[in-house]
Amino acid sequence: MVLHRKPTNMAIDDALVAELASFTGELLHTHPLIARARRGQISPSVVNDYLTSILHLLRSTPRLLDEAERRARERGELLLARFFARKANEERGHEHWAEHDIATLRSAYDLPPGQPRKAIIELVTWLERLVDTDPGSYVGYVFFAEYFTVLAGPECVRTLTEFCGIPRDALTAVSHHVELDQAHVAEARIDIRRLFQGKADAEARLLDALRASECYFRKFVDELDRCAAAAEARCSTQSLPN
Repeated sequence: MVLHRKPTNMAIDDALVAELASFTGELLHTHPLIARARRGQISPSVVNDYLTSILHLLRSTPRLLDEAERRARERGELLLARFFARKANEERGHEHWAEHDIATLRSAYDLPPGQPRKAIIELVTWLERLVDTDPGSYVGYVFFAEYFTVLAGPECVRTLTEFCGIPRDALTAVSHHVELDQAHVAEARIDIRRLFQGKADAEARLLDALRASECYFRKFVDELDRCAAAAEARCSTQSLPN
């Protein structure tokens, strides 16, 4: 595997921030799903699948963090283990927000159970392997999840509520994380410098893990867009006169 090294004059946390800000800006400005949402063309059923996928991810997170702590301790990386232990305590119970959101949405629109998208299932499988083989690089995903939420969460909530009519009370898993993760990102940047700064190979693996996380999330957004396009096509067909 070719490792992507950061510029030599840039701190590792600055490199992660720059990479993710670029990815998020491009996604929000050019992805067809976001454009579709701004036209009011995201149906509740697509949001249901989105929330079900997020629930799958949130339910996996404490388990992955606990396992990352265990693997770090086995490798004698005690500072890293303490980082994962703190993160695990921060994340426990957050799946209840998504459960609440799904119940709210299904009640409002009489929806059947949603299905987690394939990209999210594959993301969790990849994270399980990463935690087992290179727990330090899992920090790249943790940073991705928190900072991406801070960057993209407010616009996603605004777009879905204002243009698509989704109740704000059905998006608390996003809005609550936006509030919490601003502080978490600031803390994580300090931790990342302490854990990885000056360790060139570890920094490169961290950046690669972040970019891999971006790829999985782009696949997830692509899947949701295909679902939204199919739902829109069905509505158009049903509205045609006999």
